[in-house]
Amino acid sequence: MVIVKLAIVLFVIAVGAFYVDPVNWHPFAPFGYTGISFFGHTLFGQTGASGAPVGVLAGAAIIFFAYIGFDSVSTHAEEAKNPRRDVPIGIIASLIICTILYIVVSAILTGMVPYDKIDINAPVSNAFAQKACRGRGASSMSVQSPGSLPCCWS
Repeated sequence: MVIVKLAIVLFVIAVGAFYVDPVNWHPFAPFGYTGISFFGHTLFGQTGASGAPVGVLAGAAIIFFAYIGFDSVSTHAEEAKNPRRDVPIGIIASLIICTILYIVVSAILTGMVPYDKIDINAPVSNAFAQKACRGRGASSMSVQSPGSLPCCWS
């Protein structure tokens, strides 16, 4: 299953790279680099319409929780030949690989579509619908991105 997921992510990167427009990256950080709050009170940076802080640090604080679960690699320690060496390598390697893939997919999506036009509920399929599949049956796209990509060649 992991191989299928990696193949889909690499496919999105490979196909989406052809539709990147560097103009979409200006301004690079439209809400600034701050966005720190403490118990609901914004200390630094701007706030959004809901009162939540916005900015690079606010986004980093939210995405931090996506990394919960990488410690599950350590549950396979009893299957490793040399757990003192293999488990830390496995955890660090998985963190690095996932971080790189996350950054690249984010760069591809924001390069394809301006940040304010990305659909939060279905960012990948919507970005391809807006950019790559325009005029090629995109109205029949499914919510799942792997199912929506074939419309680009139909």
